[in-house]
Amino acid sequence: MNPEKDYYTVLQVSRGADQEVIAAAYKKLAQQYHPDVSDAPDATAVMRELMEAYETLSDPQRRAEYDERLDAGTTSEPQPGPREADTTADYYAVLGLAPGADTAAVEAAYDALSLELQPNVNEPPSDPQRLRELDEAFDVLDHPARRAAYDTAHGITAMAPYADAEAESAVSAPPPSRRRDRTMPIALGLLIAGIAALAVGGYVLVGALSDDDDSGGAATRGVEVNDTSEGTGAVAEGGKIATVHYTGTLEDGTEFDSSVGGAPLVFTLGGAQLIPGFDQGVLGMKVGGERSITIPPELGYGETGQGPIPPDATIAFVVRLLGLSDPSPDSPPEVEGDEIELESGLKAIDIVDGEGEEAATGSRVYVHYSGWLEADGTRFDSSLVPRQSGGLAQAFKFTIGEGGVIRGWDAGVPGMKEGGKRRLIIPAALGYGVEGSPPSIPSNANLIFDIELLEVQE
Repeated sequence: MNPEKDYYTVLQVSRGADQEVIAAAYKKLAQQYHPDVSDAPDATAVMRELMEAYETLSDPQRRAEYDERLDAGTTSEPQPGPREADTTADYYAVLGLAPGADTAAVEAAYDALSLELQPNVNEPPSDPQRLRELDEAFDVLDHPARRAAYDTAHGITAMAPYADAEAESAVSAPPPSRRRDRTMPIALGLLIAGIAALAVGGYVLVGALSDDDDSGGAATRGVEVNDTSEGTGAVAEGGKIATVHYTGTLEDGTEFDSSVGGAPLVFTLGGAQLIPGFDQGVLGMKVGGERSITIPPELGYGETGQGPIPPDATIAFVVRLLGLSDPSPDSPPEVEGDEIELESGLKAIDIVDGEGEEAATGSRVYVHYSGWLEADGTRFDSSLVPRQSGGLAQAFKFTIGEGGVIRGWDAGVPGMKEGGKRRLIIPAALGYGVEGSPPSIPSNANLIFDIELLEVQE
């Protein structure tokens, strides 16, 4: 157990979350970051953190000990950056390989052994400690720089054949395409583009809502919408990144999915990332508004259905539009507004004044952000950019004042209101300081963040 990690933040749950919530959070995040279904370069490292967090928080005794350390203030914010190789561990032996085995053998061994421990990526592994050891070994041996350091420390200078037939058989079980071919379950009750096209016979979104979309009951290509609350913000149009909460029901009123109370859904309007009816139904909404959307099967899950949704089902969603964003630019755009500078050196510019709930110290909030280096304008991170190719972006959650983010955020976000956008210019002392966050953020770097407050969850 690593007391330097905030396991509640890793699993995106509150300190008081019960075992059911913790298990659900782990399953949801595992669907996104397990190496078997994610192409993100840091998927293995993220999955290892998720497993560490789950193993600790799902065990009552270990959780109690961990909470004591939290209360005593002995934990600290986890520092980003790659892990150093543990030169005392025999990573080749962990994977059942001879020293110096080539990359293909490393990948095949990891696939075979991890599949034994976790055949279903939506369920916790049978032996979390063993899988964590596999992840750690793979994380080092599949990374050229870390592997070179590890091999040097162990005097390994050349590639070696398999030690014996048993080791060779251990790496031959899974097909080469297993990582990308395993089917992800329904994500937040919606289908990403490829599966959606299959479900509706290849239909691709074309066009937008009809001219009378604000009539409270307009129909567009079979999608019926009814605005229960119009909203006062920007209008949803193609190309914008929409962040929404939703609840999905069948015709008999049975709820099959909901994001309410959890992480909102983020997708690009007109990007064919979701079922066509959902995409069409959100077009024309205003930020802050709520809409009922009724979707016929041909614009939903079609003749096959999906999970709890039966074939040929008409489905309905209640959708609340939390925010609309432009794709994150490579460099910080020009903004208008009065700049306020605090004694700490933190500067803030309110780009858009929100009208919803106000964030304060202690508030749990969801935000979108983009961050750039002030020195040269290089973007180093953004919640608006999907972590994996073809995936969905994700809003970022944190609790103000708990130290889960850099100090410039804890000081700069309070006072924002839902729907608001603020630029923070953060001096290095309130950011990553002298250490920086290699390789993206150098030492003593001043940072620029554009932050959009999507939701305050007290």
